[in-house]
Amino acid sequence: MKRNRLLISGLVCLVLLAVIPLGACAQPAPAPAPAPAPAPVTVTVAPPPPAPAPPPVVTTQSIVVSPLVVPLSSGSVVIIAGADFKPKQKFGIMIYDPTYTISNDILGIGDPIPEVNAQGAWMTTVTLGNLAGRIITQGVYYVRAVNEDGVVLASTPIAFVDVSKPRADWPAWAKAAIPAK
Repeated sequence: MKRNRLLISGLVCLVLLAVIPLGACAQPAPAPAPAPAPAPVTVTVAPPPPAPAPPPVVTTQSIVVSPLVVPLSSGSVVIIAGADFKPKQKFGIMIYDPTYTISNDILGIGDPIPEVNAQGAWMTTVTLGNLAGRIITQGVYYVRAVNEDGVVLASTPIAFVDVSKPRADWPAWAKAAIPAK
């Protein structure tokens, strides 16, 4: 009987061990220590950057020529006019070929020599005279107003066509600009 009791006691222990997890009878594990509170975060917001400076003022001075396509002859007259110049501003009028190999100061041959009025405008006429065919030949050029330091104040194109040649030999831009007779 002692042996049966021992056997039953052993079976009960085995069943209890199988049902009760190990360590269930032990003391519960201590709760983890609470995490330290995070340090306060200070956020500094920088002021917005200053607005960018406005772009430099680009000159609004302008010049125009009429006609834009000029028959190449000594009697041809070109009107040159300007706007948005400073009243009484001094400047020269130059003509350049596209390669800048030829330039000519045509200020002295304007009639009248241009003078900027109180509103910033001026106008003159130029007769090609000796410039036609000698200094100016058929092609596209630039007419520029330049200050005393040679800085370009305003620029516009102008074209010259040799009307002594047959119309069939003229460049397309000349045929479009000068009507056939």
